[in-house]
Amino acid sequence: MHVWFGGKHAKTCLWARRCVLSLRFALGKFLQDNGMKPVHVNPHHVKKSKELNDNNPNKNDRKDPKTIAALVNEGRFSYPYIPTGIYAEIRSLSNLRFQTQEELTRIKNRTARWFAICFPEYKDVYGDLKAVSGRMVLKEAPLPEDIRKLGASKDGRTAPKHRGEAGRNSIRG
Repeated sequence: MHVWFGGKHAKTCLWARRCVLSLRFALGKFLQDNGMKPVHVNPHHVKKSKELNDNNPNKNDRKDPKTIAALVNEGRFSYPYIPTGIYAEIRSLSNLRFQTQEELTRIKNRTARWFAICFPEYKDVYGDLKAVSGRMVLKEAPLPEDIRKLGASKDGRTAPKHRGEAGRNSIRG
């Protein structure tokens, strides 16, 4: 649903539209490139204005264009900032970074969940999922039986798999 103010001989054309997130940047750029000014009408104001006009809070999309036109005619709109050039790239990269950070958080949470299910004692022993020694032990012995096969040294630590002559004759060995 959109409302177009202006005509053939108008100096300024305003394009008012209910926001559709997937199209807003492409449509805004197209309109700006063709000399029109896209404007934004707050959806909350549209809803409240519909209630004032007919005293009916029910949602009815057929009334939206008329209400949006009335709000634009009254000057109750704002001009959206549509970046161009390097600023558009910065906005795009910023959004990409935000999405990447969210995905990283999801992956970390999944990993922590898997560790809590598969290795419930891991966090008690090592404290941090990124502990190098814990990852080394898991690489060599992922199962409790494998840890028992490795054996333990006198101080309770697991013995390394390959020990040289010096390791066998050391105080701990």
